[in-house]
Amino acid sequence: MKKVQIVSRCTVSQCDQQTVVRRHLARFAVMTVLGICAGLSGATSDSPNNTHAHPEIAVVNVSVIPMDRERIIPGQTVLIKEGRITRIGPANEIAIRATAFRVEGRGRYLMPGLTDMHAHLSRSHDLSVRFLTLFVASGVTTILNMRGEPGHLELRKQVAEGKLLGPAIYTTGPFLGDPPGGPLVTTPLEVAARVAQDKAAGYDFIKLHGDLSRSSFDELMAASKKYRIRVVGHLARNLGIRPALEEHQYAIAHAEEYLYAYFYYHRPDKDNSPPIPDLPEKTAEIARETAAAHVTVIPNLVLFKEIATEEVDVRPLLSSPEMRYMPREIYDNEWIPQNNAYVHKFQGRTYCQRRYPILQHLTKALQDAGVRLLVGTDTPTPCLVPGFSVRLELEDLVEAGLTPYQALRAATANAGDFLGVEGGKVVVGQRADLLLLRANPLSDIRNVSQLDGVILNGRWLPRERLNHMLNEHTRRDSH
Repeated sequence: MKKVQIVSRCTVSQCDQQTVVRRHLARFAVMTVLGICAGLSGATSDSPNNTHAHPEIAVVNVSVIPMDRERIIPGQTVLIKEGRITRIGPANEIAIRATAFRVEGRGRYLMPGLTDMHAHLSRSHDLSVRFLTLFVASGVTTILNMRGEPGHLELRKQVAEGKLLGPAIYTTGPFLGDPPGGPLVTTPLEVAARVAQDKAAGYDFIKLHGDLSRSSFDELMAASKKYRIRVVGHLARNLGIRPALEEHQYAIAHAEEYLYAYFYYHRPDKDNSPPIPDLPEKTAEIARETAAAHVTVIPNLVLFKEIATEEVDVRPLLSSPEMRYMPREIYDNEWIPQNNAYVHKFQGRTYCQRRYPILQHLTKALQDAGVRLLVGTDTPTPCLVPGFSVRLELEDLVEAGLTPYQALRAATANAGDFLGVEGGKVVVGQRADLLLLRANPLSDIRNVSQLDGVILNGRWLPRERLNHMLNEHTRRDSH
């Protein structure tokens, strides 16, 4: 196995913690300064308080990153009407109506909006609305909520109807299985009833979380096919990975699941992270099997990496500038050292540090085998701020060996294909969820932070509007 050095939000004990803080500050400073400059001298914009959709928008003289394949098309004008892309072509060939709202794109790049296919909304309506704002202000235009409740269905409706500003919401139902602290749904009859119930309620997916007997797992997959609602989430670890591949579970929500259900499956010494014999061969084999089963994987590297940092010292993460946007009830009650569950569970064990390179190796193998990968972060698990965590996951995917294009595709076109909707590409007919960037993200993945503005379902939100949204959610006690 090739040893991969972990950089940024360092997860090795030898790492200088001050370097972690400096990198967070540098990344945030670049984003903020460039964002303010964009607001002062960039695209034509409406008032920061204006949230209405323009009847027609023209992004003029922009370099388009369509994400249908790896390419950039310079000098394009993109027309948007009623939330859809209606025309794309050379700027000197596209006629623009006088009534259209013009956004200057010269020197900028237009790409699809980002997605977070493993997010968690809150049980609190107000906190959920706050999270939605942070997503949009960071360029995330679609999310998959991985633990649904009836209130989240209402939020989904409000966003879809334009009554609430937020990313397009897809949501699973409540956890199904034997989750810690949750209701037990484990027998075949209980599983079948829950699948029918979630489908009737209007949830988009079933979320598996916890162990199941083989008969209950088979019933889950049979019922999901009967009711046409797909299963995503964890693996039933007690069964190993084979049943999920045999029954074509639609998505595995963490590459981490392979540790328990494949690499260390039924190993009594697994907690000591012993070396895995023939790791490259085993990784390539399971990657090919995953591809053959048409199972999607959400690597979720950023979560495992953050926990690995927390094993050593959570304070560098809590010093990151984006922490100013997290409400006090989460920051104090769940993230600071004395209340952080991961600090208490893993402090000093370096459990995740030793295993993180395995996940990097696996993620690259899955990509090489043709497995559809998605970006997901498990936000707001400590210490992952909604929206900002997607940028970190993109960086982690590139560090694992993916190209910037492959990482971006996991956050855009792959998600559209996974959801079965028109989205994730800059092509005619697609929903207009787009990002205007000041630098090319295909040359440096960190350039996704250089937002000039967001087009959200045909609604133009310039940089100053995004700054205003963030400022509204800055804690008064932050510095």
